[in-house]
Amino acid sequence: MVKSLLLKREKALIHEWITRFMDFSDIIAYASGSDVAPSEQDQNKYSGFRHWFIQNEAAFLPLWWKYLEGKNLESGGTTGNDFDSDGEESAAFINNPFGNYYHPKTLVQTFVHLGLQKPNVSWESCDDRAGDMRTVLIGVLGIAVEFYQWALGMTRPVD
Repeated sequence: MVKSLLLKREKALIHEWITRFMDFSDIIAYASGSDVAPSEQDQNKYSGFRHWFIQNEAAFLPLWWKYLEGKNLESGGTTGNDFDSDGEESAAFINNPFGNYYHPKTLVQTFVHLGLQKPNVSWESCDDRAGDMRTVLIGVLGIAVEFYQWALGMTRPVD
């Protein structure tokens, strides 16, 4: 099966999205292992990335879905992931695995959303739970790299 070619601007958007997401994930990974709450500077970085992702989401997601559709056809109708396709959270993750990280309004709300912090409680070190979150985040980054390779026409899977 021959996949449709992406336009230069679509490839550029995917490149910028993945590059920004990798930088964005550093903020989350560093803050998750800290004994102190994220700084105002961390929050400002988070807000800047969040704004950019939300602003570009409408153009990006159809490209992501095109990628998923191609993977689904290649695998004979399965998405090739470990998520229960009937679960609402799993479907949301598959439809946009990046959104869990940037949809919350603040960095602290992201940690609450990811189950690393309790709502309405002062900052607690979450290093004991952060390892699991970082493992998931690394998985999302792997998916992002595979998506980027697909966009550039590379077919070798990520090792």
